[in-house]
Amino acid sequence: MKKKRNIVLCRIVSIIVMLTVFHVNVKAQADQLYLEGKKLAQVMTVKSQNAAIGKFEGAKVIYMRANKKKLCDKEISICRENIKKIKGREPKKPQKPEPSPVDPVVADSVAMPASDDVSLVLSKTTLDFKAYPKEGYTQTVEVKCNYDWKITEKPEWVNTFFSEDKTKINISVKDNESGDKRAGVVEITSHGKRATLIINQGKSSKLRKLTRKI
Repeated sequence: MKKKRNIVLCRIVSIIVMLTVFHVNVKAQADQLYLEGKKLAQVMTVKSQNAAIGKFEGAKVIYMRANKKKLCDKEISICRENIKKIKGREPKKPQKPEPSPVDPVVADSVAMPASDDVSLVLSKTTLDFKAYPKEGYTQTVEVKCNYDWKITEKPEWVNTFFSEDKTKINISVKDNESGDKRAGVVEITSHGKRATLIINQGKSSKLRKLTRKI
């Protein structure tokens, strides 16, 4: 009787382990599709935007959480808007110069640049952090842009700080208590141009968790 009970317990434990591994693998696959979609979305062509939509739709199907699915819907909507803008571009017809009451210097300063005129480059595209980084530990990424820029998206466990001249972003992360590796995207935009920075954080070991609790 005891032997049969042990066999049943072993089978239950095996099933639990298999389900846990399956969940982790599926989540990693969804994250990979999402990140691939973000990279494709940076290329402003109809083909690349459609490819990005395919990646986001694939990730949405795999994700279990509603907030992740909502994030995919947001990216799909952005890609579709980009496609409309790309298709709507037409070559400008030459116009005869007309006198304008507006000072040309002022007009140039107010005019919004087209995304093709914006140069937005990051010194790094990926940062890796340990599960429990040292207190105050940060990594720096240089931002080269010929116009003003801003951060439009980041995970809640990632902290970002600008340098005084706004040419660098200092990045730190919170401790990873989840027990699994995690990845997120910091998105920087400037007048329609987008650049993404992938943040990877390792998982914590059981021993490290126990020592931190003691």
